[in-house]
Amino acid sequence: SLTGSRMNAADALFLGLADRFVGSEMRTAMMERLQAADWQIEADTAVNQVLRQLEQESQALNATESAVRNHYDFIQQVTDHDSVADIVAALVATETDDKWIQKAQKAIGHGSPLAINLIYRQWHRARHLSLAEAFRAELDLSVQCCRNGEFAEGIRALLVDKDGAPNWMFSNLSDVDQSKVDSFFEKVWQESPLADL
Repeated sequence: SLTGSRMNAADALFLGLADRFVGSEMRTAMMERLQAADWQIEADTAVNQVLRQLEQESQALNATESAVRNHYDFIQQVTDHDSVADIVAALVATETDDKWIQKAQKAIGHGSPLAINLIYRQWHRARHLSLAEAFRAELDLSVQCCRNGEFAEGIRALLVDKDGAPNWMFSNLSDVDQSKVDSFFEKVWQESPLADL
């Protein structure tokens, strides 16, 4: 997400990032039941049987707890633009009393313009990658971010000096040098440490 909004279990289920919800209070039961499962059958079937049962026994997950689901139409509308600058402008221009949207607006206004460009670029690049390719790309990008200094500046402003005034490399989206963005997507290794995935 361009805004750094956190997701919960309901969001992960809605987006297809998770298959099931099992309450944290069921962890011990899950381990015991997996150990006692019939492993003579297919492993996927054995695991699904245990998780299905635990999901039914878990405290019900209320689908309305998904902020992403509740704001899906808004997210689609705001992101239906041709550039990251247009997406940010649409989000910022939204007049609303909705606290979730207001939090996103505040985050996008305080975030690194370079990081917003990186997230947007990675989102487009990773859309059709395999899971292994996505992991390799994320590792390279993570290392490049640590090398650059923008990440460290955000940590300084938020956690070290706590002044809340990061000195970003670029002051706004229109100033971001796209060749700098390109440099973050250069491979770190000739052969990735994740080559065998």
